[in-house]
Amino acid sequence: MKDNKVINIIKNALHRRYVPVTVYILLIVSATVNVSLRGGTISYVLFYGVLLYLPLSLFYMLYILWALKIYQGVDAKLIEKNTTEKYHLVIENAGILPICEIRFFYDESITVFPEDFTKNPFKLLPYGKTELETEMLCRYAGDYDAGLEGYTVQDTFGIVRIKVKLKVPVRVRVLPAVSGVNEDAVLRILSEEKNGKLFDLESPENILGNDLRKYTEGDKKSSVNWKRYAVTREMYVRLPEKQHSEMVTLVLVTEEPDGSLESIKLRDGYLEYLVAVAQYFGMRHKPLMLCYYEYSVKRFLIDSPDSFHEFYSNCLPVIGGKAAAGHEELLTDGVNADNGNILIFREKDHEFK
Repeated sequence: MKDNKVINIIKNALHRRYVPVTVYILLIVSATVNVSLRGGTISYVLFYGVLLYLPLSLFYMLYILWALKIYQGVDAKLIEKNTTEKYHLVIENAGILPICEIRFFYDESITVFPEDFTKNPFKLLPYGKTELETEMLCRYAGDYDAGLEGYTVQDTFGIVRIKVKLKVPVRVRVLPAVSGVNEDAVLRILSEEKNGKLFDLESPENILGNDLRKYTEGDKKSSVNWKRYAVTREMYVRLPEKQHSEMVTLVLVTEEPDGSLESIKLRDGYLEYLVAVAQYFGMRHKPLMLCYYEYSVKRFLIDSPDSFHEFYSNCLPVIGGKAAAGHEELLTDGVNADNGNILIFREKDHEFK
């Protein structure tokens, strides 16, 4: 059934495309036959009118590309996912000729206009201007281009159509929705390593305890228990003592987004999961240290509802702005036993659901 539907759509598209071309060719043939058989002023006017139709249409469309000025934007610097924001659109004709018909298009998988103004064509008088105030919402969290992608212009009969991308799209920074504490997300982060890919659990063990084992080649000499060596003349090393800390350190390893829908979805799922974990710790007054990369290593401590809200408003918008992949050692450098368990959260291995 789906294959038949696709075939019908293709057939309809080809039909709409080729019918005007066929009609135009028939008009040229008819005008040529008419001027050959009958001659006269009217016949020649019709002949040259049909013949010059396409060149004049192309010239007119080039004029539209030059004369049409489009400005779009939103009021808010930060947008919350699936929340409507005020959207402004200004269309201006900077030339002396009217613009008969332009149609806008956008990526419906990313942007939503509750009142879809793109279904109807826009027309502008010479030096005319149209301003539109409406609403827009974005489907995913992250930093990407949204709003109108471009517009199409075509001749009267639809023989030639030009699709133009806007030079300045709306660059949005969208925050994930805060929908409540997700305890399942926290249980996952504390108990599941996901085959060592999603979360790498590292427990700092830099304090030597009282447990001993025999020295083996490669052990640090500083860990040798020299008092026991003096008595037994055998070398034993002291084992590190595991430290227990309530804090969890989350190292965020983000990727460089490529602008594709797949990368936008991946970032959306990554940020949603991060917010769920951060909210859990903040609302329960449990310490969570975040390490992320923004030109240099940054750290942010969440240990209260206030610190969570500060993280959401100020810290979250810049996370992922600069790729942290390849900076894992730099991110973990300086993290010690006081920072508790270290969890390395890699965006590339995060599954979007």
